[in-house]
Amino acid sequence: MEWCKSLNLYEDVSETDTIAESVSSSDGVYFVSAFSGLQAPINDDKASSLLIGMKPSTTKAHIVRSVLESLAFRFKILYETILTETRIPLSYIRADGGVCNNDFLMQLMSDLTHQHIDRAKQRGDMTSLGTAFLAGLATGVWKNKDELYDIRQSERVFEPNEETWPKYKHTFSQWERAVQRSREWYTES
Repeated sequence: MEWCKSLNLYEDVSETDTIAESVSSSDGVYFVSAFSGLQAPINDDKASSLLIGMKPSTTKAHIVRSVLESLAFRFKILYETILTETRIPLSYIRADGGVCNNDFLMQLMSDLTHQHIDRAKQRGDMTSLGTAFLAGLATGVWKNKDELYDIRQSERVFEPNEETWPKYKHTFSQWERAVQRSREWYTES
């Protein structure tokens, strides 16, 4: 998202959901974020970032939407990997942090995983808050985890729309093709 901002695709990250929703699709534009290679579950440190499928009609909105879609697609493959490798069904997903401020992205993640996503009211510095919670549990500030559940508050729950996946299936498949093209781009020196 910072890379997009550095290209002046938006001024504030809070604008990106409105920008993405201003077009009905990414119109064949696909983005693969691999600035440091592709992380789990793909694991390719030689991969390159990729923006593919642009045409003369491509707009800033198509690019922004493709970037947000790529985040949702990465989330989908991570989610599926967790289900496959742990064989533990997940009953809900909790989200916090900066990127979850984007309603378009949160809804798409919910739709692609067919899961409810519970966005926390407290979203900034959640890693620090988690560390404080653990320290407080260890030192007796809180007696048990149940007391911590009362502190975390839900701001919104995104409910999956079952009609979205059939519409996105081809887009996701094309994004996977883009991922394959980005792989092993850099050779060893």
